[in-house]
Amino acid sequence: MKFCPIMPVSCFPRFGHRSDCHMALAQYLCNKDYFKFFYEKKQKGDTVILDNGAYEESAIHFSELARWVTELRPSVVVLPDVPGNFEKTIQRSHNYLDSFGLPHGTEGMMVLHAKDGALAHFEVAYNLCPVKWIGFSRLTKRYSGDPGYLRRVHFAKWLKEQSVWRSDLTHHALGMLNGEVAELRHLALAGFHSCDSSAPIWRGLHGYTLTDTDWPNFEFDPTGIGDPELLAEVNLTQVLEACNG
Repeated sequence: MKFCPIMPVSCFPRFGHRSDCHMALAQYLCNKDYFKFFYEKKQKGDTVILDNGAYEESAIHFSELARWVTELRPSVVVLPDVPGNFEKTIQRSHNYLDSFGLPHGTEGMMVLHAKDGALAHFEVAYNLCPVKWIGFSRLTKRYSGDPGYLRRVHFAKWLKEQSVWRSDLTHHALGMLNGEVAELRHLALAGFHSCDSSAPIWRGLHGYTLTDTDWPNFEFDPTGIGDPELLAEVNLTQVLEACNG
């Protein structure tokens, strides 16, 4: 399974080569150095996923997202979504595709949403995915009785048990749940193609390992300064090894 480490610009020289799969956050592409990194990675042939910013509550307007898609030409763009609402998410995905389409070489990713516990709605949303990629949010609390960090894995297994797992889709895990490395191995075994997170590097830069259970929620800043700490290297290596089984 591929891993997309999310990091500030200052970390690009040290960690930017550790993966050939990357996650660009659309709301920060106005930073020239940030944009340049992902543009060059895409030109090199790496996979670049462009997120729409909804998770950070910084979702940009349809037209602005389309503009960045045109300029960056990412491998994948996360279509506009509404967390917790499968009907509005599907509608917005279709609205964006109808209004702007996708340029040659760019695929779409629909985020899987529904209200917590609404299994039927999750299944409907999954089956109605109109594009080739589907994203599983780390925020979905659907399995109240299951270990939190395995809820996406359990849902994937349930889809396979119901014979509705779609082999035509590329499955991506949006974020790590509380920096839980163990989930990554299970996601890889469940058939996920990739996962992204700022946790390994961002926590390390603030002096925390992924196993620390009590750490402040530092808001990610793509222009964060400072030399990468050893812990960031350790965290990222741990995550990449987990993704590789």
